[in-house]
Amino acid sequence: MPRDSIGSNFTLKNDARLKQKSRKTRPGNRPRSVGQLTVGRKWLFRLVALVVLPLLVLGGIELALRLAGFGYPTGIFKKSRIGDNTFLINNDDFSLRFFTPQTARFLGPLRMAVQKSAGTYRIFILGESAAMGDPDPSYGASRYLEALLEVRYPQAHFEIINLGITAINSNVILPIARNCAANDGDLWIIYMGNNEMVGPFGAATVFGAKAPPVALIRFNLALQKTRLGQLLTALLRKLPAHGAKASSWGGMEMFVGNQLAVDDPRKNTVYQNFSKNLDDVLKAGLGSGAKILLNTVAVNLRDCAPFASLTDPNLPAAGRARFNQFFKAGVQAQSQKGFTEAISNFVQAAALDPNDAELQFRWGKCLDASANYAEAKKHFQLACDDDALPFRADSRINGIIQGESKKFNNANLTLLDAAETLAADLPDKIPGQETFYEHVHFNFDGNYRLARAWAGQIEGILPASVLQNAGTNAWADQPACERRLGLSDWNRSLVMESVIQRLQKPPLSSQLGNGERAGALNRDISQLIPRMNPTTAPEATRDFKNTLAE
Repeated sequence: MPRDSIGSNFTLKNDARLKQKSRKTRPGNRPRSVGQLTVGRKWLFRLVALVVLPLLVLGGIELALRLAGFGYPTGIFKKSRIGDNTFLINNDDFSLRFFTPQTARFLGPLRMAVQKSAGTYRIFILGESAAMGDPDPSYGASRYLEALLEVRYPQAHFEIINLGITAINSNVILPIARNCAANDGDLWIIYMGNNEMVGPFGAATVFGAKAPPVALIRFNLALQKTRLGQLLTALLRKLPAHGAKASSWGGMEMFVGNQLAVDDPRKNTVYQNFSKNLDDVLKAGLGSGAKILLNTVAVNLRDCAPFASLTDPNLPAAGRARFNQFFKAGVQAQSQKGFTEAISNFVQAAALDPNDAELQFRWGKCLDASANYAEAKKHFQLACDDDALPFRADSRINGIIQGESKKFNNANLTLLDAAETLAADLPDKIPGQETFYEHVHFNFDGNYRLARAWAGQIEGILPASVLQNAGTNAWADQPACERRLGLSDWNRSLVMESVIQRLQKPPLSSQLGNGERAGALNRDISQLIPRMNPTTAPEATRDFKNTLAE
C-alpha cells in the first residue's frame, strides 16, 4: 500500500477517536459519577423534603399531643358507659372551636342510647336559644311538644333531644347536624336564624373573625379538629389582640359596640354563608334518612323596638337638619297621641333617610294605634330589618329558609312558616308581648303555641304504627301540658324574675318601651303571689312529683 494511503487512513482513524472522545466529554454527555441523581429522583427528593417530611413531623406532633392528653373531642356527643349500656351524652367541650373557654356555651344535660331501642321515635331539635327554650328550657317548646305527643300517643315512645344552644348560629349548627346524621334520628326540627349576624363568624360577632367566606370558616373548623390546630388556636387567643375581646360571658351587652349599617357589605356574606350552611344541614338530615320539619323564625315585631339605629352618613347637612326636624315633630305628636300628624312627619323624614330603624318602628306604632295593622306590620318588619344590633332573624333570613325549602322540593322536607302561623293566631296578626318576653324568646304561651304548631305538622309525618295507636283525638290544652311539666306559680314567678333582671342590662335597658315591658312582667308576678301559699303548695308538689315519675 502506498505510504500516502497509509498516512491518510491513520489520520482518519485518529480523527474519529478524537471526535468520539469529544462527544463523551461534552457537559451534556458527561458520564454520571457513582451516586449522582437523575432529574426525576431530584424532584422526588424535593417532594419528600417539602411535603412528606413536614407531614410526618406534624403527624408526630399530633400523636404526641394526643398521647399527652392535650385537647378535646369536637363532636356534640361523647360516649359514656352507664351500667351495662353505652350512651351518648353532651360533650361540654363542643363549643370551644367557636368560643373562648371564658365564653363557651353549653348544651343542657342529655342522655341517648347509642343503639336506639325498637319502637322509639327519635326527634332532634336544632337551633339557638329560642329553640333551646331560654330563659328556662324546662318549659320551652320542646317540652310542651313532648307533653303533647305523650298525651296524644300514650303507647308510643318519643325521645326528644334538644340541641339548642345560646348564642350559636348556622356555622355551629352544621357540625351538630352532621353528628346527628350518624345517630338514627327519625325527625329533625330546625328552628334557627336569630343569631346569624351576632354568632360565631357573624358580621357583628364578638367571638372572632367577622363574616369570613364560608370556605375559610370551614377550613378553620377543620383545622381545630386536630390537637395541633387546637394548640395553635389556644396560643393565638393568648395574644393581646384576641384576649381583649369577650374575655368573659356578658350576654347581649357584649355586642353593643358592634353596630351594623343597613348596607354593610359583610351582611351579604353572612346571608350567603347562612344559605350554604342551611343547604348542607338539610342535605345531612335528608341523607341520614330522617324527615325534616324546617321552620321560618318568629320574632317580636310589635313590642320590640330596634336595639340601635344608624343614620345615613351620606345625607348632606341640610338634609340631616330637615330629617331631625320632621323626626322630632313626629315623636312629639306621637307622645300626644296625634298619630295622623306623627305619621305625616315620619313620612317626610323617611323620604330623607328611609333606613332609620327607630323611625320605622315609631311609624309602625302610630299605624298600629290607628288600627291600620297591615301597614303597621310592614313598618315593624322594616324596623327589624334595619336594626343596627341585629339580634332577630330578619325578612331576608326567613326568605332564605323559604327558598331552601322550595329548592329541595323533597317529600321528606316539610316547611312550617312559624312566623306567619304564630301571627295568624292573633287578632291583628302582629306578634308581640303576648308571645315573647323580649325580642325572640317565647313566654309560656308562645312556647305552647309553637309546640302546638309543630305537633300539627308532625301528625302528618309520623309513621302509621304510631298514628294507629292514638289515645285521644284531641291535642292536650296548655293547662294540661303545664301540669304534666310540673309548671307551678312558683316556677312562673322565678322565670319572670330572671327576665326582669335581663331587661335591666344593655341593650335591653335602653330600648324604647322597656319600662312598660318590665312593668307588665311585674304585674304578672304580683298576680301570682296571692296564689303562692301553703294551701296551693301541695297541689304544685303533686304535679311536680308526677312529672318526675313519668
